[in-house]
Amino acid sequence: MRLKENVVVTDVGSTKQTVMQAAQIFQDQPVAYIGGHPMAGSHKIGVWAGRSNLFDNAFYFQIPLNDFAEKRLNDLHELLRACKVNWLEVSAQEHDKIVAQISHLPHIIASGLVNQTEGTFKGVPLGMQLAAGGFKTITRIASSDPTMWSQILLTNSADILQQLAEYQKVLNQLAQSLKDRDEAALYHYFAAAKESRDQLGPESGGHYYDLFIMIPDQVGSLADVTQRMAAAGISVVNLHIQDSRGVLQLTFATTKVRDQARQVLIAKYPEVVPKVKD
Repeated sequence: MRLKENVVVTDVGSTKQTVMQAAQIFQDQPVAYIGGHPMAGSHKIGVWAGRSNLFDNAFYFQIPLNDFAEKRLNDLHELLRACKVNWLEVSAQEHDKIVAQISHLPHIIASGLVNQTEGTFKGVPLGMQLAAGGFKTITRIASSDPTMWSQILLTNSADILQQLAEYQKVLNQLAQSLKDRDEAALYHYFAAAKESRDQLGPESGGHYYDLFIMIPDQVGSLADVTQRMAAAGISVVNLHIQDSRGVLQLTFATTKVRDQARQVLIAKYPEVVPKVKD
């Protein structure tokens, strides 16, 4: 394949080693191939799932094929400047290992939990009704396009198989702790997870900052919060109602914006809590 000299070629695939291997045909050509993967989107598919701010503050992986492509990274950045993404340059191997753990493995687990829950509650409508409420995040992940996810797994099978094996080992250890009624081991299992999650703040190099608010279960509560943010000119990266008891999670791009939001909300919602240590 011969392309126009100095052209920049990229992609948006969810795995990169297979793609970058195929891109070797450009290795000796004056073509800048830059592998790409914007960590954006949702479980929805098709053109109707698109929106103008889809990539705002999203991480966008970039993998230049060679030195020639490395020199053209700024051209790609300029082309996609309006997307307002956070660029991350990694190798194809690093990319696939990262997404296998934080994206591919969670999708496998979420789908497995949904399938197992369906089997457990077969003939028990109340169980599935409750699962629909408590499993919101899990069920949303599991409703993604099965064709796409089958291909993702097949093109990143080595990393996924390794991490599946490690996860199965963790589950086996947990099962043994339950059999042994080892309270100390069970406590450590949950305490270690809590400590790791609580460290995902600014001091760990995190890029997103959260507020957690208890909002009343009444009409207009969510609208009141978003209207206060809009009136103050504060941009919210994401919002999520964590459970049926009204814990609202607001996510911001910087600590400055998060702290501004806290000052706006605290008079009405005194239980505004940042889940980070500044």
